[in-house]
Amino acid sequence: MTVSHANDTENAEAAQVIETFSSGYQLTEIARTPDGTVRWTRRPGLNRTDRYPPPHPDFRRRAASVSDTDFAFHTPTHSTADHAAWSVPGARTLAAHMLAGTREPQLLHTDLLAAGRGLARLHRLPVEPSLAGVYPEPRWPRRFLDWLRSGQAPRAGAAWHFKLRRHLGPRRWQTLLDMTDRMLHQQRTPVVLHGWPSTGSLVLADDPTAFPRIAVLSGLEVALGAAEVDLACLLGELVEFRYYAQNAGNAVHVAGVDAAVTALLDGYGPAVDRSAVATGAVVRVATHAHDFAAYVGWHTALDTYAAIITELLDDPDRTVPTDPTRP
Repeated sequence: MTVSHANDTENAEAAQVIETFSSGYQLTEIARTPDGTVRWTRRPGLNRTDRYPPPHPDFRRRAASVSDTDFAFHTPTHSTADHAAWSVPGARTLAAHMLAGTREPQLLHTDLLAAGRGLARLHRLPVEPSLAGVYPEPRWPRRFLDWLRSGQAPRAGAAWHFKLRRHLGPRRWQTLLDMTDRMLHQQRTPVVLHGWPSTGSLVLADDPTAFPRIAVLSGLEVALGAAEVDLACLLGELVEFRYYAQNAGNAVHVAGVDAAVTALLDGYGPAVDRSAVATGAVVRVATHAHDFAAYVGWHTALDTYAAIITELLDDPDRTVPTDPTRP
């Protein structure tokens, strides 16, 4: 199957579609172009109320200045309110490899070490006062907090709100509200955030000798906030993968994910509040459950998520390893 995007100024040539997938939030198409690179295209889904912002020139400069051959922040080569495209050297994300169990533990460790280092480089760049009004607050915790307060969402979002609130009870529900609110109002020096550094945005090069080894689809969710928001986004996903492996009885994968969590935090370095990252990871897991209900629909897996969220609310520190540098 071939497709031509005549409106894509960066590449109007025919491209071989590799894969497409979608939800009510976002549609993704992966296609290999004649020159061998891979074009990732995303469009807003039917249930998404906002559209893509134009990537700010300031973020493009930041992304270019902190990228290296191991971990590179790629901004769109073409972008409108309803379409964004990136040209990268790979067709599979880290998430796809982890779900399929095709990523060796040592490589996974290396991947997350690079991710931690890359995010640290981005976050270390100074933020001029004039940029305070340029970047919005982090979108994903805001989206989740609005839902917690209103209960309004498409598809199964309202039903999931009712079920989760009843399952958690008043005390845990309030804890989840407070955790989410703190993510948006942390008393930390704000940094420019990637905004959604998920494993589904970390594209691995098809050729392991190619550069960059990991290309991060960036630019659509950029925000200004506490550094812990980015780390929690990625850590929360790793927590979910650990639960998958644990429920499957795969001790090797459990150990691999644990090592990946350690690598992410080690790669980032000591300039982070681990407690804030831990509670943020709980919010990220709960946000994923919301997004599934609101943009995909009801599934019995949500019952499992209710139990997981309960466990994590009762002991959020279980999401991060003990910091060996602290007594």
